[in-house]
Amino acid sequence: MSFSDSKMAYEDSLKQIIDKFNKLVDELQVGIEPYATLKEYLTDLSGGFKGSVNTDKSGKSITHNFGNMDYEVVITAGSNVNTWHRKGINSVDVYASDVARVDYIITPTTNVLRLLQESAGVQRVVMESPPTVGTWEQGELVWNKLPVPGANIGWVCTKSGTFGTSTEPVFNSWGFINDIN
Repeated sequence: MSFSDSKMAYEDSLKQIIDKFNKLVDELQVGIEPYATLKEYLTDLSGGFKGSVNTDKSGKSITHNFGNMDYEVVITAGSNVNTWHRKGINSVDVYASDVARVDYIITPTTNVLRLLQESAGVQRVVMESPPTVGTWEQGELVWNKLPVPGANIGWVCTKSGTFGTSTEPVFNSWGFINDIN
């Protein structure tokens, strides 16, 4: 394959990725119609919370109760300000390139995964262990990210519920992997 052919194949692949992303954004916008902004939609996911802090390059710490680092952070600021964050066990540090007011949302990873699943029509959640956060319905599957002989293919929710409440979901292993040589 010539350099020109390789470049064209790369450009075609990149265009497909951009087209898929744009389709996802369009579908997401339809899904959040009852909400004024994506920020409000994400915040409404169970277990998430939002806020604003004034920060700069030295950072500002925000305390949360996710502890196990199984959470995602979305931060935004003005158009001329770069933002970034560093996750910790019980806090997240939020930074900005200049002094700025930064809005944030902190939500369990499973909620972000579910949002993307629903928006993109994806039917798979892949994790290294059974979920410990979020709201789950009976029958939902989680695929094992690290399957090996003698382990299971994943976990199935056998009782609906929300972690951290009096009605927590229950997950059981499914799909034992035999070690046949």
